Amino acid sequence: MLLDDSYNANVGSMTAAVQVLAEMPGYRVLVVGDMAELGAESEACHVQVGEAAKAAGIDRVLSVGKQSHAISTASGVGEHFAEKLR
Repeated sequence: MLLDDSYNANVGSMTAAVQVLAEMPGYRVLVVGDMAELGAESEACHVQVGEAAKAAGIDRVLSVGKQSHAISTASGVGEHFAEKLR
C-alpha cells in the first residue's frame, strides 16, 4: 500500500499519515520530503514528525531534501538523502 501525503503537507497531515501507517501490518517504511513554508518553526516541525514516527513504531524512515533530515534523525531509524535521484 502507498499513502501519498506529498501535496501541501504539514505537521498535522504528516502525523496523521504516520498514525495510519502504524496501523498497517508488515514492515512500515515512511518516505518523506521537506515541508515547505514553515518559517522559523521549520526544524521543530520536522523533528515533531520524526518523533511521531518513533513513537508509532515505524520500522524505517527515508528522507529527501534539505530540511527533512530532522525527520529521519528524530525517528531513530532514518536514512537521509540530500538530493532527489534522477
